[in-house]
Amino acid sequence: MSRTLHSKFQVEIQRHGQVVRMDVTGYQVTDRRGTRLEAETQIQDPFHNRVVFHIRNAENFEQVQMKLQAQLIHRGYAPLRMRLLAEDARTGATRWLDWQIIEGGLEAIEKMIADSLQ
Repeated sequence: MSRTLHSKFQVEIQRHGQVVRMDVTGYQVTDRRGTRLEAETQIQDPFHNRVVFHIRNAENFEQVQMKLQAQLIHRGYAPLRMRLLAEDARTGATRWLDWQIIEGGLEAIEKMIADSLQ
């Protein structure tokens, strides 16, 4: 089994009015079953010492994003926006791309809160 770096990205999330930025590392795993993507990250917030997120068996990068968003919402975090770390093929330099809004993050948390109050 081989595990190589696939991508790095940042996600800004909100919980209890606090915005936290987390770095996510994605890996490409190749073994006898084929190739798949995995990702992992951990964060600290004022209410928890450490929260760990693992994404396993994703077929593509979009599925990594969807699975991570589902885990964040399940744990009460509202995903706000994300950006990728890209490497310039010509110079080899890396830089963060522009932030992209994550659709549905805040709305999902608001719905979860409304459902719990009923």
